[in-house]
Amino acid sequence: MIPSWASLNESERQRVLVARAFLASRLSERGTLDWALRLEPHSHAERFTIDDLLNGRPVPTIKEPYAIAWRLIEESWAHLGTDRRPSFTVHNIRKRLREGERSPALVSEIGNLLAPRLEVKPREDRPWGPVKRRNPRSFNDLLAASLTSVSIHRDFGSRGREIGLAEVCDLTFLTAVASALMAAVDRGLHIAYRIYGEDDSLWRHAAKPARVYFVQLRHGTNGHPGAGGEGNEPDASNRGIAPSVKFLHAAVLRIADLEPRAAMPFLSRWRFSDFSIHRRLWAAGARDARLASAEEVASFLADLDERQYWDLHSFPEVAELRALRFRDLHFDDQSATVRRLRRGPPRKYWRRDAEAESVKTARRYVSALELRRIEVAGGSLPTRLRGWLHEALAEFPDLEDISIEHGFTDTSVRYMRGPTPGPAVRFDNLDGEARLCALEGALSGGRLHWEDSAGNQASAWIQSPEQADQLLSDLESCVGGPEEYPHVLDCFGWFHTPPLPRHDGGPPRNASNEAERVLRLMAEMSEATLATAIGGICHWLHAWSRHALRSESGGDLWLRAWPIAVNATNAAHEAQDNDEIAEFFRSPGSEDRIADIDTLNTPSGKLVRAFLETFLPVDEIEHIFVDGHIGSEMLGRIIEAADHSGLIGRCLLMQNLSSLLQANPEWTKRKLLSSLSGDDVQSILLWRAIASHRLHTHTLAVIGEDLLKKALDVRLGETARESLIFSVVFEDLHAFQGNRDAAVPCARLSQMLRFADENIRTCTARAIRIYQDEAPEKVERPRSSAEVFRSAVRPFLQQAWPQERSLGTPGVSQELSGLPAVAGDAFVEAVGEIGRFLTPFDCWSMLDYGFYDNGETGDEITPQLATMIDDEPNARALLRLLDRTIGDAQNAVVPHDLSLALERIEVVAPKLAKDPAFRRLSAAARR
Repeated sequence: MIPSWASLNESERQRVLVARAFLASRLSERGTLDWALRLEPHSHAERFTIDDLLNGRPVPTIKEPYAIAWRLIEESWAHLGTDRRPSFTVHNIRKRLREGERSPALVSEIGNLLAPRLEVKPREDRPWGPVKRRNPRSFNDLLAASLTSVSIHRDFGSRGREIGLAEVCDLTFLTAVASALMAAVDRGLHIAYRIYGEDDSLWRHAAKPARVYFVQLRHGTNGHPGAGGEGNEPDASNRGIAPSVKFLHAAVLRIADLEPRAAMPFLSRWRFSDFSIHRRLWAAGARDARLASAEEVASFLADLDERQYWDLHSFPEVAELRALRFRDLHFDDQSATVRRLRRGPPRKYWRRDAEAESVKTARRYVSALELRRIEVAGGSLPTRLRGWLHEALAEFPDLEDISIEHGFTDTSVRYMRGPTPGPAVRFDNLDGEARLCALEGALSGGRLHWEDSAGNQASAWIQSPEQADQLLSDLESCVGGPEEYPHVLDCFGWFHTPPLPRHDGGPPRNASNEAERVLRLMAEMSEATLATAIGGICHWLHAWSRHALRSESGGDLWLRAWPIAVNATNAAHEAQDNDEIAEFFRSPGSEDRIADIDTLNTPSGKLVRAFLETFLPVDEIEHIFVDGHIGSEMLGRIIEAADHSGLIGRCLLMQNLSSLLQANPEWTKRKLLSSLSGDDVQSILLWRAIASHRLHTHTLAVIGEDLLKKALDVRLGETARESLIFSVVFEDLHAFQGNRDAAVPCARLSQMLRFADENIRTCTARAIRIYQDEAPEKVERPRSSAEVFRSAVRPFLQQAWPQERSLGTPGVSQELSGLPAVAGDAFVEAVGEIGRFLTPFDCWSMLDYGFYDNGETGDEITPQLATMIDDEPNARALLRLLDRTIGDAQNAVVPHDLSLALERIEVVAPKLAKDPAFRRLSAAARR
């Protein structure tokens, strides 16, 4: 969201004036754009400055493609976020629909919730591009643009396939909702059109849902869940256009259930649209005979091009429509359909050099699959075709027992490939040095980008798994070795991956022999060739570390590549450090101004990761401290590395601190832990690396005291600070649980919490609640929730948590309020223990108290509430909990389902209805 001038405070306004003067002449620079892409929503002054520059007077002159890139950033910022969690918005919509609301405001909220929107992020360097393009040609060279939206799985929970529209009978309201969703889908399609290109076959997954409707629970072959079964919704995690498309389909179907004629305008729009999504929606709707006649279905199928007719993965609804409505078609239309299916997909969908017999078999398989799909759907084939299909099923027995969705999401039955553009075929027709020269020419000169057809086709040919052996053979057969083909080696290193287990019965690749062949080849490289291909070689060593580094040749290659990787990484980092935009806006003490270190996408980072994955497992770690072992020499090189590569190495080692302390505590303290004592950026990054993993008892015993001090440093960042706190809190709780001394004394933790800010105390309270919720299932001896509370959580609250009431804050109160619900039979004790720390907070629903359930229930009382509040003591405790946490101010937030909790209290303990607290809350619930 872009703020207004009136919403800025005085400090932000001063910052805007300075920033405007600084940025005015820098809008056509990559550094400014990269800085803007990393701005957080709370960077009000910076976002206002950019918007003011782009839309102020005089209009600035910005050259392309920077001008369009800035407009994309502006569009992404213009999205109006919500203060509520999406899951709560979903719950609120369900509640309002259930209560009978049919307002335009609710229509808008549904549309806004599901609408896809533009998201822009910094563009990561493409790993297959050896040279970064200095002169960007399109906005894709400057940023990464994509679609995003809510997630069906995360935000809608187990009731993800509905929000309550199935119970709505108001046709006018449903039509308004469908129109709003139609507008949301159209907006998403036009965004995709702009950022992905005109050809929707090249759009990314977010713009192409696997299915345009919510799939139903079905079972496939051998009783296993079929494609799209419950819990296997193919678009469950799709945050692009899929949610809005699926809910649009559901809304139109609900309209059709009430009045089929009212749904016709939507289907007419879809039928003649140029967008594939719309045509897929029509096909999905036309499965219902009420919405499309047999003549319309036949005309639709006849008008489809080859891709729409045959591509199961892009147009599964077409195959399903064809099968389900086949029996409704007139005889002539049935005949035309089976003739087209019997011919099979065109020959152009297979490579030109593919064996004729293999292509013939594949086309026959496709025909048999689609004809068998018609039979499964209840259609009746002509007699002559039934005989042909019977013979085909004997040849392809896997088609005997299939569901109607067979092949929609299972990539193992992807039976055809799209036509390959001409340039790629050229490499298949060559071999040996001729092919290597052609590939090197296409890849060299910094032209390896998706927009460059030659580089794209060369990289596409190399990354195909079946080409690996051919390329290796070509390189091995060269008279001069790989010296003349550094870019081929670089690209090969990025795409050559270890073999996966095969399930088709074919012979497995010998990974060890294949790795040795590559290592022998790379051993012939000169230093110059190694430097040119360093990115791909480091990536290859990381990917093949399990097969390569334990051999002598693999270790030698790692040692040769290390100094070159260090120089490349350090040089790239120095170039980034010269970014004056980032330096200009750096605020001393601002926690979000110290950027995280990239330990993965750098040559030296990949080599360190290869070393760790090879030599840090439990059965290998002892060897790296033995003189003369190759792992020992690698570890020494990593520790001695200078500048940015040295920091990357130490950060990665810090992520494995527990293992190193167990294997050799003396070396670890001397070489690693000594770096933690500083107060500079390096120390902050090392602590962040330590915080990336949960710390064990023996590690906390060594660094616990320093950890508590560092957790107070806001420069560490909220995520890292919370992780460190979680480790200490869980250690102390486990110590109480196991009746042992804690690695970090409770008194030290308590003192730290007194000096900490509200965020850290809130994090500590969250850790307590999570431990109480998870511990009963994770302790060695199974214990009840009540036992966990009495043996661990209650002593922690009494001895480690500061007892001053003044430290109680809304955030702490909100986290602790969910503790009693997971304390089992100790509900009353838990409320009594946390009572003195509670204060009113913004509680929107009983979810904040742990009583909300996403599951279906026939009762208005959620299961946890009805189960937990079953006697007078529990009812009295719940009333006390609600009274302490729901404010009495006029504008205080009141849980929307508070009346349900009060009804439960009154049912269990009627006399509590006369309690002053009950009366106050009842009045609040009626507001």
